[in-house]
Amino acid sequence: MIKFNGYSNTKLELFQKHIKPGSLKEIGCGSYARVYKIDYIRCSNLVENCRFCLKIPPEITNICIKQFYMSNLYDNDDYNCEITYQELVYNKYPELVVQIYDHWLHETTEIPELVSPILQQPPGAANGDNILQTGFIITELMPELDLHNYLKQVSLPSYAQNFSTAQSYISMLGLLFILINLVYILHYEFGITHGDFRDRNIFLKYHNPNWRQICTGGYLKGQKLEINTGGWEIKLGDFGLADKINEGEGSFIIRDYEFLDNIYCLRAKWRHTCSGTEFNNLIGFIKKEFLEDIYDRINKYRKIGQSITDARHTFWFNKHRISPNSIFLYELPQRIIIKISEFLPTNTLSFTTL
Repeated sequence: MIKFNGYSNTKLELFQKHIKPGSLKEIGCGSYARVYKIDYIRCSNLVENCRFCLKIPPEITNICIKQFYMSNLYDNDDYNCEITYQELVYNKYPELVVQIYDHWLHETTEIPELVSPILQQPPGAANGDNILQTGFIITELMPELDLHNYLKQVSLPSYAQNFSTAQSYISMLGLLFILINLVYILHYEFGITHGDFRDRNIFLKYHNPNWRQICTGGYLKGQKLEINTGGWEIKLGDFGLADKINEGEGSFIIRDYEFLDNIYCLRAKWRHTCSGTEFNNLIGFIKKEFLEDIYDRINKYRKIGQSITDARHTFWFNKHRISPNSIFLYELPQRIIIKISEFLPTNTLSFTTL
């Protein structure tokens, strides 16, 4: 049930009939948005030309709905960039990016409430800001949520109880190849930066141990790759900070590599995913080719008396000027993906020509 503060005939009100009672569940919260999982109910008669049922595939029963808040943190330009770039990349590479089914801005400046206690107020970071309007984005649901939650689960002794015993671990090599190829695609093919490429925005769905993820484009050019991920489908979502790469201007482009720092900091949790030699070589390569430079930059960025943890946080969450010869622009993803390809065992890859 959704309350509308007296307003009627809004898109949100039309969407209300598609939410199975009691199924609304908050699964994520950021600086300017909250994300919910719902069980979706389709219209019984498609003659109604329902805007939602026409856009959401008939086999889909669970979806995500994100309520975002317009403010100084997230404005109309950010909203347009998020939708434009996520749909642009998805249309060419649907196997690598979360699909957006629908989106809209709420028709009034009055902020609607989802039934309490699910949503009492906007996220804390946005609550003290000047909230101008709210809007909604409906996307596909990746059932195992994100890489951050996955890593929290694999550290537990009861891992097999938290995930199906039929599930296998994610292949670190396959994961890295897919993610670096995505960076390559964003920078080379689209000339954009995701700007928030970290474990919380890398979404997962488990299929079966023999399932392979399809990759095309980027480094692969005219080839199609079936890659062993351990049976996991891996997709990038939440393009809320996506933007065109403009050389010489401040950019979040360095954050397109933050997932490497996430993996390195939690490297002990990945040790089981490949042989000891492969693991040590791969972690050593990530440290030498990327993180040593990053950590050197963070140390220079660090203020007197500031802890290294605060310095790292500040570094990742700030824009940095990008020069035409910056390694983060084009050189780094190409260099890393070539090296990762050398680590991949022959049973991880299966190439075919498109």
